[in-house]
Amino acid sequence: MPNTWFSQYQATMYFVLILFTAATLFRHSPAAPPEDPPRSRAT
Repeated sequence: MPNTWFSQYQATMYFVLILFTAATLFRHSPAAPPEDPPRSRAT
């Protein structure tokens, strides 16, 4: 049984982890553009 599936799964997990980390860093960054709609302020 080849380890192609496991390799792909590991690569996907690492990619998602890096993407999540980058998104968190960008979201916490003060220089990041406001992507969230100002709904919480309106209410």
